[in-house]
Amino acid sequence: MLRLREATFTNIELNPNFKLIANQNVLKGEFVVSATLITEIKAMNIEAKKLGLKLVLNQTIRQLGISPSGAVVTPAKRSQHYIGHALDLNIVDGSNWNNSTAFKTKSATTSAVKFIDIMKKRGLRWGGDFTRMDSPHFDKQLSASTFDYEAKHFFNQSSIANNQMIPLFI
Repeated sequence: MLRLREATFTNIELNPNFKLIANQNVLKGEFVVSATLITEIKAMNIEAKKLGLKLVLNQTIRQLGISPSGAVVTPAKRSQHYIGHALDLNIVDGSNWNNSTAFKTKSATTSAVKFIDIMKKRGLRWGGDFTRMDSPHFDKQLSASTFDYEAKHFFNQSSIANNQMIPLFI
C-alpha cells in the first residue's frame, strides 16, 4: 500500500466527503491504494486531462468493519477495495457529473464514455459492466479465491488496524 497526495494530480481530486482510513499516518488530502494501482491512477490522470475531465474520488481502500457511506451497491464481502485494488469515482465533464445516475439513465457525456473505454483497454474493470451495475467503480482485479488475495487482504488490513506506516508515493 502507498499513500498518494491529491495535490500530485492535475485532474484528480478527493470528494469533500472522502473518508480517510483510520490510520494515523494517512493525512487529509491523501488516499491509499495498492502499489499495483499506481500506474493506472497516473494513466487516469493523463487521460482525464486530455479529455478535459476531472475525476472526483469517493473511495479507494476500504477498511474492514467500517461500512462505506453512499455505496451504489451492497459492498462485496471480498471486495477489491479491501486490498487497495479499487477506486470509486465520479467523472466530471464541465458542469456534468457522470455518476451512477447518469450512467443508469444513459445520459453520461461522450468524454466520460471515452475515458471508460480507454481505461478498460488498459485492463481495468469498470463496474458499469457488472451484473449489479456499479458505474463509479474501477478495479484491477486480483481473484478473491487466490492465496494472493488472502495474503494481501491480511497484510493490508492489519497494517491499517495497527497504525503501521504506509509510505508516501512521490
